[in-house]
Amino acid sequence: RPGGDPAGWSRGRAVPMILSRPPGNVPVRSTDRRSLMVRISAASGVRSTRPGQAMVELALVSAVLLTVLFAVFEGVWWAYAQNVVTAAVQDGAQRASAQNGNLASGQVRAQDLLHAGLGSSASLVQLRLGEDAQSVRVTATGQWPLGTIAGMQVSLPLKAEARMLKDRWQP
Repeated sequence: RPGGDPAGWSRGRAVPMILSRPPGNVPVRSTDRRSLMVRISAASGVRSTRPGQAMVELALVSAVLLTVLFAVFEGVWWAYAQNVVTAAVQDGAQRASAQNGNLASGQVRAQDLLHAGLGSSASLVQLRLGEDAQSVRVTATGQWPLGTIAGMQVSLPLKAEARMLKDRWQP
């Protein structure tokens, strides 16, 4: 370059680097200590000179990060609700299929577990019980609300079914 540093290191600050062997095309300042003085340029791409750019980038990244965080939390809550519904259905079917059990006791047990696990959100789940000569079936269906996006209610389905054979004492 005319008027500049012949090695092309005209700007930037010097940073000492210790290397076991000097690389090619890098000027070595001290050969006895094997340290290099490398000038790292503060050219475009490394540092911004526009005031406020970091704040704009922070705002954009924060919005995306908060959206992802919200989605993860809602997914965890939905998985918890699905687990509560599954456990309630299984326990209700077990209670209804017991030797002295009936559909009413199975429904009460399932409703109690839903209220214990979901609180007021238990009203979002509907239970159906049925039986035949040999088995009992308990089914739960519902929707888990995630939120409202652009005026539309967004929700995930809750569904579980359990079938159990009736306990019969046979001598």
